[in-house]
Amino acid sequence: MIKEKPILEYEEAPSGYIFLNNFKEPLMKFSEGYGFLGVLAMDGKEDKVQCHLCGEWFEGLGNHIHKEHNMKALAYKEIVGLSKNTALIGEKLRAKLIAHNLGKRIENLRIHKRHSEESKRKIAETLSKNVFEKQNITNTCPAQILERLKNKAEQLGRTPTTYEITFYPVLLKIYGSMKEACRLAGLTYTDNKEGHPTKYTKEYCVKVIRDFYLKNKRLPANGDWGKNFSRNFRKYLMQYYDDKEIFREAIKGENLQNLNIRLKWDKETLIDFLKNFEKINNRKPSYSDSKRGFIPSTGVYAYHFGNLKNALQIAFN
Repeated sequence: MIKEKPILEYEEAPSGYIFLNNFKEPLMKFSEGYGFLGVLAMDGKEDKVQCHLCGEWFEGLGNHIHKEHNMKALAYKEIVGLSKNTALIGEKLRAKLIAHNLGKRIENLRIHKRHSEESKRKIAETLSKNVFEKQNITNTCPAQILERLKNKAEQLGRTPTTYEITFYPVLLKIYGSMKEACRLAGLTYTDNKEGHPTKYTKEYCVKVIRDFYLKNKRLPANGDWGKNFSRNFRKYLMQYYDDKEIFREAIKGENLQNLNIRLKWDKETLIDFLKNFEKINNRKPSYSDSKRGFIPSTGVYAYHFGNLKNALQIAFN
């Protein structure tokens, strides 16, 4: 072979083992035939690759799958989970083809070639297909995710929480939830507010933000997080909650003077501010109160109710 590669014992191979190239264990069996999903099995000695459909070994699969299985290469790759640009040949044949076509490729090389919009669209579609071969190489196929979850649990001596695993977004995409992944991995799932530390509950986050607001008469800005909060507070707040919802809860019932933040208001919240203003100041709010920052801007009320007057009628009629 051209270079040393990881090997795997494989009874179906003529030599009894295969080279894995960039593929990583654990591998997922191709349930509809032979070999592994998203992996091109290459024999260790004879430099042949295995057909996923019949289990036979060839120097190249192109002619074989066309004649014996009446199938095009692209359709075959899609079925067995291989990338669109993976060549269905062994290393020796690959080296011969590269050497043969090298001169022609240099001749046809175009400097600063620009893709058309159509070619860009096709490239984007190809990249967006997270085929099993790509998942296997990046150690993110379903079997590998479960294996990594088990290894992390063994390392910690318990089931890890979501903030303790770097591959949580991929896990969530594949299995839908941490609970389902733990079930398939044979781990005990602990419902700990979707995996975040018990300390950072929604009530705790609201209290911390409210305390800051009462002390500083404003909500925290970007420069406040490192100075006034614990090291991981913002991380968990942004990861597990809607920060705008936390802010609204924190300042609920408070005067909005000097409030320096843009929030996505809803109608119910806007009406609550009008009612709370009356309770605090013993009068109904006016346009000037909006300009001074005691209530959200008149533009926000105009967007949701047509104007501030309509909102006042709804709030106090």
